[in-house]
Amino acid sequence: MSYRIGFSRSALAVPWLSDLIRKIEKRPYSHAYVRMTDPYNARDVVFQATGAGVNKCNFDIFTGHNLPVKEYEINCTEAEFKEIWTWLSDKLGIPYSRMQIFWIFVKKVFRVSGKTRNGDGEFICSELAAKTLKIKGIQLPKYEDEITPSDLDKLLQSYGFSLVPIS
Repeated sequence: MSYRIGFSRSALAVPWLSDLIRKIEKRPYSHAYVRMTDPYNARDVVFQATGAGVNKCNFDIFTGHNLPVKEYEINCTEAEFKEIWTWLSDKLGIPYSRMQIFWIFVKKVFRVSGKTRNGDGEFICSELAAKTLKIKGIQLPKYEDEITPSDLDKLLQSYGFSLVPIS
């Protein structure tokens, strides 16, 4: 079994926030997501943290608003898949952490230090995806609340996860 962690950018006509994030981070994507095959109907769905909070949608609907840039395949056992699916499903509806995004932005732009910790009370996109790796027993290099999509991408590369074609 497997699931995917992907990175995308906005497909909206005026993607100002996506553009700003990509410019600051100097990368072609602004968002991280988890893509899994629904065990009940075999359709691909995306779990993500957005301004609407933690949510799940059909992959086809997701690609109407987002342009996937790259995806990594994460192999897992059936038990790990079930635990990750359940954990993500239990997080549906939890708010998006705008304060976390603000502090990460301040730290990046002004090069100040500090911690942005809120546990599982709120999420940002890369934090939600990173915590699925933690369920698999992968040690995250920094506190999960502070992991950016760039950090997550580097982590996936360092563990040798394979990039797969987006289909």
